[in-house]
Amino acid sequence: MDRPIAQLSVRTPAKLNLFFEVLGLRADGYHEVDAVFLPIDLSDTLKAEIVPAGGAEDFLDLKTFDFSGREIGERFPARENLVYRAACLLASRCGRRVPTRLTLVKTIPAQAGLGGGSSDAAAALYLLNRLWECGFSRQRLADLGAELGSDVPLFFTPGLSRGRGRGELVEPLFEARPLWFVLFKPKVGLSTAEVYRALGCSAERRTPETLLSALADGPVEQIIDRLFNRLEEPARRLCPELARVAEAFEAAGAPGARMTGSGTAFYCPCGDTTAAEKLADRLGEVLVSRSIDGDLFLSKSRSGERESFVECRSDSLFEAPFYWRGIDHGNHRSRNTSGGGSE
Repeated sequence: MDRPIAQLSVRTPAKLNLFFEVLGLRADGYHEVDAVFLPIDLSDTLKAEIVPAGGAEDFLDLKTFDFSGREIGERFPARENLVYRAACLLASRCGRRVPTRLTLVKTIPAQAGLGGGSSDAAAALYLLNRLWECGFSRQRLADLGAELGSDVPLFFTPGLSRGRGRGELVEPLFEARPLWFVLFKPKVGLSTAEVYRALGCSAERRTPETLLSALADGPVEQIIDRLFNRLEEPARRLCPELARVAEAFEAAGAPGARMTGSGTAFYCPCGDTTAAEKLADRLGEVLVSRSIDGDLFLSKSRSGERESFVECRSDSLFEAPFYWRGIDHGNHRSRNTSGGGSE
């Protein structure tokens, strides 16, 4: 393998939609939205390395793995991956084709509403702008990201933010109180397009002001009470399994759990690590007893960060998330990691 000339690695955060309202269909075919986004420390990892020119026509080499080290390129074909598309877009705009090897390690589940693909694309723009010395500003990179997807620009804002337009007009907000989240992604997934197609009309329009007030200094119970997602109802109609997920959260003592984005992941905030771990353990027991397969995570909100993408060592690419439990009744096994180790 060619030895890298220069390299950088970053963690690419997931996001939660604490509030999501759809205001209507625009003339360009997109929907106008009003949303509140919060990045969390559940993350993928992306490494970019400049390598000697090999004479290949394609100057980019992208390989995708899960955090166990298994290559999963068949699920994420390189040329269809937003990371690859982001790299090609940046190369065309800055006029450089620097031979580069990209390694993407996936932890954020797909079709979850957690923005994993968008975060990876934003990280690719961020990393390659530095490695290729393009000199683009953060705003210029966010504008490029908007060409790739509506969620990509929000990942250039490191903390709590509000998105308008089709989601690409991002306004940084205040530093929210620390929160811990229990998340569950069922095996079933939905595409964003089909959820929007199933969206009906609503005369009532919600605004996030009361939620923002709670996020500033309110108790966790108040935050939970003010979470909102307009896309949850059409997603539940399309996928009855989601009602079972919500019922499992309620049975575990979290009746206010909400779906994030277009789904299908559900989450519930907690005030501290102890409460989150207890809820995750109870929810895991309920999911097993009800034969609901999927992935269970515990994650913390990201706050106080100056940058969206935290640099990491290249030898830590395959670290497991702090708390992850995979529930798979079809294979009669349950896998768990906690504190970076495995059980």
